[in-house]
Amino acid sequence: MHWLTIFLLIIFSCSSSDIDQNNLDYNYIYSATIPQLIENNNVDRPFWVRAPKKLKKNKYPIIFFLHGNGGDAYKFYQNSTEIVNLIDDGHFIGIFPQGYLKSWNCGNEKSKADDVVFIQKIVDFIKQNTLPNDLMDFDNIYGVGISNGALMINKIAKETPIFKGIAPIISQQSNLIGNVVTKRPISLYQINGTDDNLIPVGGGISGVGHVFLSAKQSAENWASSSNCQLNNVIKTNDTWGNYEIDSYAYRDCDDNRIVTYHLVNGAGHIAKFGPNDKLYARIWNFFKEN
Repeated sequence: MHWLTIFLLIIFSCSSSDIDQNNLDYNYIYSATIPQLIENNNVDRPFWVRAPKKLKKNKYPIIFFLHGNGGDAYKFYQNSTEIVNLIDDGHFIGIFPQGYLKSWNCGNEKSKADDVVFIQKIVDFIKQNTLPNDLMDFDNIYGVGISNGALMINKIAKETPIFKGIAPIISQQSNLIGNVVTKRPISLYQINGTDDNLIPVGGGISGVGHVFLSAKQSAENWASSSNCQLNNVIKTNDTWGNYEIDSYAYRDCDDNRIVTYHLVNGAGHIAKFGPNDKLYARIWNFFKEN
């Protein structure tokens, strides 16, 4: 393990293959590894932390971003201009973990890593190795995931009290995860495409080997877990980029949480809804308000 310390803006830079060492402005990201035993193999699992280029306050919320199956955490970071801009505008600190074998083990994946423990160990690591020690707000940790990463975000939120809110993008809960009793009320911002051929919005067996709840059932499961009023669903309509959206919200939940799900009409298994759509700004606004 690399034992690293953040001190204001002096942040460990990645290797030359990851970051141009001549561009000192980009030394606002550091990487570290967490050792984990996976199928009797000792594996050093990397993650990246991205802080604002200029610190504008003393404490920042934290958002974990989990890539989809086959994805790469650092490339996800590199290609997410909107997320980086939100970080540099001083809204939060982003954490980008790498799935083992480029996937997250939700019970039927090639990877057999314990990813719930991996995320817990990342939280422990940054708690112990960040100076000033109030740079990160550990009372306000959120999770965003895409596809396989979204299923893992649901799993972590069910099995641990880490997250205050989650945004699973193009995946809802599987039947197995739905049966787990949550550790705390959370706010939910779930997104599903109505024409998703990989993870069926209506639930059932999928091409990824899991049996899913429907999008509605998954949201209701979270609403029930957070003790929301199930008989007072508020429906609204919106436009995201190129798509019309039907949104549903459950309110009056414990700890003032709000549970929402959003159906992107006509969208398949995609997480981009148009060149000018501000998906992550919308998610962040939901997190900070709920």
